[in-house]
Amino acid sequence: MSFDLAAELAAEFQKTTVTEAELYGFLAVSQPPAGRVISAELRRLAASIIAASTISRVEFAAACAGALRALRYSEAPSPPLLLIGPADWIPIQTLGVVSDIQHALVEMVASATELVTLMAPFGTADAIATAIQPLSVLEKTAATKLRLLTSGQPAQVEKLLESLRRSLPASVRSRTSVFLAPPGEVMWPHAKLLLIDDRTGYLGSANFTRGGLDRYFEMGTVLSARQAGLLQRVIVPKLLRDTFTVRREVI
Repeated sequence: MSFDLAAELAAEFQKTTVTEAELYGFLAVSQPPAGRVISAELRRLAASIIAASTISRVEFAAACAGALRALRYSEAPSPPLLLIGPADWIPIQTLGVVSDIQHALVEMVASATELVTLMAPFGTADAIATAIQPLSVLEKTAATKLRLLTSGQPAQVEKLLESLRRSLPASVRSRTSVFLAPPGEVMWPHAKLLLIDDRTGYLGSANFTRGGLDRYFEMGTVLSARQAGLLQRVIVPKLLRDTFTVRREVI
């Protein structure tokens, strides 16, 4: 996905004398490095890769600079593990170590092939629809199922379900199941979690609401394949059995 593209572009700039800071300025604001020449071929490659990225230009520039730094220290570039939102809270100095929560969620969903599991005590249809948008626009996710785990009072739940019916395309609604923790459930779920198949995911403070993704300061982390696999195969089934015991459809 976008980080793979950033690592690919960083590998090309590793062959030049451009510094990480100069690369960031060149990619983020089209500021040519003083006294250095970037070939027309490399400029065209940069433009095409930026166009293919699914994250913002500034975030992509930071990811490239971070990948270039890792390559020059003989390390394998790795995707950012720390996520922060909103994006304008991310300091430039963090260069590729930190990414924006909302864009990271969308990019994760775009990589799904079988199942997306989203769990949060609070969610709004517009924010959920934004996070899972790739399920309705990417051919490779056309068979991916969506599983929502949430809770709330009956009136709140009905409002969410009705909003999801209006917000999600029919092709996604037919693949979506909602699992609810009934009112009065002792083990009230408070975790905010996104799992992609059993390969990766997000765990953090942000609810899947517009405020959680756009306005409030939130932090989270990217889960490793081992962590995501254990959650998907062990923890989530237990939650579905013991806590999220009411199933609803949104067709």
